[in-house]
Amino acid sequence: MDEQQQGQVMPAPVQAPAAAVVELLGRDGRAALVQRVTQWPVRIGRSPACDIVLDDAHLAAEHAELHLAPGGGVLLKLLESRNGGHVGKQRLMAGDEAPLPAGGAFQLAG
Repeated sequence: MDEQQQGQVMPAPVQAPAAAVVELLGRDGRAALVQRVTQWPVRIGRSPACDIVLDDAHLAAEHAELHLAPGGGVLLKLLESRNGGHVGKQRLMAGDEAPLPAGGAFQLAG
């Protein structure tokens, strides 16, 4: 420990989840799909090649990916999509990425 660290409590690093659950909510707020995630990254879109396949004409074949962030937590990255997405009030377009907040809520093609 160096001199600056003596007597200080260092915060524990944020641990990335080994597993997660992605829930697709319908307009009524109920879970229409629940998908367990155990491998990263996770690709989301209409294509059967995606890890999470959604039947939605507003989504690109490969719309977004979820990645583990280097410092912990999860990042949402938008792929080549016309309709983008949101993390909270932040609008994302193709190529953008944003960390997910606690609870991990995001919207695609919205």
